Amino acid sequence: PSTSKHIKTRYTATPKEAHTSTDLNRKDLMVFIQILLKYLDNNDRKLRVEVKKAVADCTKKNREGHPEYRLLVDSITNRLRLVVGDMHWSQLETFMEHYRKKYARAGTTRSSDSVQKFVAV
Repeated sequence: PSTSKHIKTRYTATPKEAHTSTDLNRKDLMVFIQILLKYLDNNDRKLRVEVKKAVADCTKKNREGHPEYRLLVDSITNRLRLVVGDMHWSQLETFMEHYRKKYARAGTTRSSDSVQKFVAV
């Protein structure tokens, strides 16, 4: 399994193997989703649509009060992991790590503009 400092995932994750909210915080998840969507713009537009549906579904179920979706960050992370698969997930972990290093060195804040510039490079 991957044990990156910032994003921890299990390559054999199933819906019942929930990640904890310490794996990815809400702000990091938003950046991760932006990177994922930009990555899929260039690599797999059909999968991009599935990712957006998965995020919307998890958010809806969380708002409706489904107990298994109580921890929204965990629910979205688990679902995205299953939707995109090992190959894309591994690549995205690498992108996220590079993003963190680049913007940590620059001392800049995370924004959608910085994500767009980062993934476009």
